[in-house]
Amino acid sequence: MKTYKFTVAENEQYGGLGFKPSWYPNGDPLSGMAVAHDILEHFAHDQGDAEGEFQALGAALFIRGDSGYFQRNGNVNSPEKHIGSDLSNIWQLHTDRDGRNNLRPCGVMCYHETMDQCRDVVKEGLKEFEEREQTEPSLRDCELIARWIAKGYKRAQSQRYAKHDSYTIAYSLFDPIAEQADKALKHAEEGMVLTVRVDFKALKVAVSCDYPQEEY
Repeated sequence: MKTYKFTVAENEQYGGLGFKPSWYPNGDPLSGMAVAHDILEHFAHDQGDAEGEFQALGAALFIRGDSGYFQRNGNVNSPEKHIGSDLSNIWQLHTDRDGRNNLRPCGVMCYHETMDQCRDVVKEGLKEFEEREQTEPSLRDCELIARWIAKGYKRAQSQRYAKHDSYTIAYSLFDPIAEQADKALKHAEEGMVLTVRVDFKALKVAVSCDYPQEEY
């Protein structure tokens, strides 16, 4: 059983309350979907840099892409389009907030099909850059984005969730976390703490939201 804590805080960019992860400083207060994403798709010791974010998208491609979770409510967009829609925001944070203009090298070996899919994610993402009139990453960085996504996919598939298929993780863990966190958010107040306990072996989730206990 692992425990994750989020603070209920105001989202300064979009307004409204959300859940801010306690374990890294750059996390934004967001919805239950983001809570599940932070817990299940981000990897340990991820500090919110671009490389970590792209790896988390790779895990999302495995969990929500391979399982069909993205299409569960009749959404017709492909996993590549869903994942690609986040690239421009990540790249903007990478360049504006972190003051960087290129990515660290990534050596990863994946099946050709996986690499091709990750490159298709980047192609979909570049459409968002065009619509926003945002400066695109270089060809080198586009390839590195695809490689970091592929690395996250591989880590999720063959390491972190090697004992389960994507459908099981999506519907036994991701969906309950997102649903229960959103339910808690309806009654949450700023300063409260969301506690999510995940039993990865038994595939069980427990979510609670309350004011932090005072220490005496």
